[in-house]
Amino acid sequence: MAFPSSKSWRTSAWDDPWRGVVWKTFVRRTFAQAGLPTPIPQYEIVARDGSFVGRVDFAFPEARLAIEVDGYAFHSSRKDWERDRVRQNELVALGWFVLRTTKRQMTERPQDFIALVWRRLATLSGVNTRQNRRLRQSGEG
Repeated sequence: MAFPSSKSWRTSAWDDPWRGVVWKTFVRRTFAQAGLPTPIPQYEIVARDGSFVGRVDFAFPEARLAIEVDGYAFHSSRKDWERDRVRQNELVALGWFVLRTTKRQMTERPQDFIALVWRRLATLSGVNTRQNRRLRQSGEG
């Protein structure tokens, strides 16, 4: 399966595909090329009492699966790292499963992360697709 090249996203000298919207577009396109269902970007998760818990990069709400794309620049300070752990624990306590990926993982071995997403979707939502059947038959799912 062919995944998008990170270089194909550089449209001008000021465009940095590893930051913000452009980088997340790269990840979303990678998901689409892998045949994954379309996740909801920038999904806000609230607690049962309606209080805001956090906004995740991508979500499959029906499967309660959150995808976080961690960039070192935004998650490298001790304060940011601690905040991310607290928020992830809150999400897990609400029944969400959180998968995290990085630039390196998505550019060097995207198929590994894609396989994790497929397996989790198959487990949580019972999505019955050819990809999920193939994973189950191969023993990966």
